[in-house]
Amino acid sequence: MDKNIEDRYVIILAVLTQFIACFVGAMITIALKDMQMDLSLNSWQVNLLSIIYYIVMISISLPISKVVSNFGIKRYLKFNMILLIFSLFLAGFAINAEMLILARILQGVCFAAFAVSVYVIVVKQICDEKLGPVLGLVSSAGYVGMTSAPTVSGFIISFLDWRWTFIFMVIFCVIAVWVTTRIETEWREETPFNVTGSVFYFISMLMITMGIFSLDSIGIIPIAIGLISLAIFVKTERGKENQIFNLDIFKNIEVDIGSFAAVSSNYITYVLTHIITLFLLYVKDVSPHIGGMILLVTPVTMIITSPISGRLTNRFDSRLLCAIALILLVITLAMMTVLEELPFGLLIAAMVLQGMGHALFSPANTKNVLTTVDDEDVANASAFLSTSKDFGKSISIGVFNTICAFVGLNFDKISEVNEQLLVASDIAIFIAIIPAVISIILLIYSKYKFAERVNIKIWNFLKSMTQIRG
Repeated sequence: MDKNIEDRYVIILAVLTQFIACFVGAMITIALKDMQMDLSLNSWQVNLLSIIYYIVMISISLPISKVVSNFGIKRYLKFNMILLIFSLFLAGFAINAEMLILARILQGVCFAAFAVSVYVIVVKQICDEKLGPVLGLVSSAGYVGMTSAPTVSGFIISFLDWRWTFIFMVIFCVIAVWVTTRIETEWREETPFNVTGSVFYFISMLMITMGIFSLDSIGIIPIAIGLISLAIFVKTERGKENQIFNLDIFKNIEVDIGSFAAVSSNYITYVLTHIITLFLLYVKDVSPHIGGMILLVTPVTMIITSPISGRLTNRFDSRLLCAIALILLVITLAMMTVLEELPFGLLIAAMVLQGMGHALFSPANTKNVLTTVDDEDVANASAFLSTSKDFGKSISIGVFNTICAFVGLNFDKISEVNEQLLVASDIAIFIAIIPAVISIILLIYSKYKFAERVNIKIWNFLKSMTQIRG
């Protein structure tokens, strides 16, 4: 096959895969009320559905990278796309909470494989002079999926049923499977698989995140198991040649601070989105398609302001920009403490402010973390940063679930949901302020303690990938 033609198929596959992953990840939020009423879900199950795929991704994304390389990336992508089709049908025809949660777990497995594979095939297939714009295109496909999911899903739910949101995505998956059959090249690299490290990493991440989610009941037990597994993982990984993760990256204090800030930012953004969604659906009782359109405000703001944020990142210290972004998010949190009395116009303003804060934070923190390490450590720093983001999302809903249990939130008692949800939201928002303030202090400390060190080679690549212009 002509390389130019195969390049096009690889780009189409990467764009489709990124769009599908982000769409399926974001579409469930607006459907939560309909799912809850149809399948009689309790608050624990509603919250679990929001984050279970993130928990799966955190637990298996790093170990699975080795499996993908050994198995063959194209073949693995095709297999996972077929598995995703099965999981979408399983969700669409779910008759109880257990089937729906299982479907989301399978989707999380697929997303972990996609996250590992998509960028690898692009980097290996596309020539250097075209690589940056293509990676930017793939990233943009993810934003399109994320932003369009609430609105498209809302319209599908309003005119058909929440089950059709899953069936709708099967069309795109079938197209993606067909595209893989048009690609002849297989990307395969025989690398030793660290079974011991993979097992203890999986156990530690799964137990810690699920333990946080279940703090109201038996959470302390899985957290303890997770911490013990993590300690064993660290001990067994030191000195190994085929490490799952290079632990030396933790010696870079700026990577540590940037990754903690990423946990805080994603914690705030995800818990706010979850709270606003439940507020619109249960307290304001808006229809799914109207709720989906309202939820567009934050991601659209992010897309509009991201180019400006990129230019600011070129001109100012990234740590200072991260601190300012988190201050904007703290202001948003403060506005949300009076959610019930907040006029609709100010709610929209708060969502715009949230989008601006996250848009400013993301490119600045990427620069802060990835350009302060040497070339050989970029992959580990990127993996650590990505895991930090997903961990922030997972623990945000985990903490919120514990708060819901504490205040006695019960979706079966509709007359009491409004008051309990607002109380739970206030507590969750107050807690979210704590890591944000700590992150702001650490970022300012880092700015005045360490001179800004930018790996120009990495930064130029990041600029070309995101098409940032100074």
